[in-house]
Amino acid sequence: MVGAVLADLGPLERLGYRHRPEAFPEDDAHLFLSKDTAGKRSHHLHVFGVGSPVPAENRLFCAYLAANPGAARRYEAAKRRAAELHPDSRARYGAAKEETMTRLSAEALRWSRTG
Repeated sequence: MVGAVLADLGPLERLGYRHRPEAFPEDDAHLFLSKDTAGKRSHHLHVFGVGSPVPAENRLFCAYLAANPGAARRYEAAKRRAAELHPDSRARYGAAKEETMTRLSAEALRWSRTG
C-alpha cells in the first residue's frame, strides 16, 4: 500500500499535497503528506501499511479524548504549549508533547479495557 502510493504521488501532488519523508523517518510504513492553503498548513494526510496498528491506536486515542473532557483539555494544553515553544520544528514540537501523549495513550488503553 505505502509503496503503491509512493510509486505515483502525481495525483496527490496535483491536489497540492507535498510528501514529507522527514516527518516520520523511523517508520518507513508511514507516509506523511501536507497541503498548504493561503500560505498556512491546512491539511495533513497520513498513509499507513495495511498491517499497521497506528490507525487503530489513533482511533482509540480520539475516542478516549471525546469521552473524557479533562483528558482532552490536558492534550490541548500540551499541544498549545509545544506549538508556542517550537513553531518551526515538528520534531521539537513532537518531543515537547511526548510525555503528555505517552501518559494519555496509557490512560486510553486502560479505559478501553474497562468498558
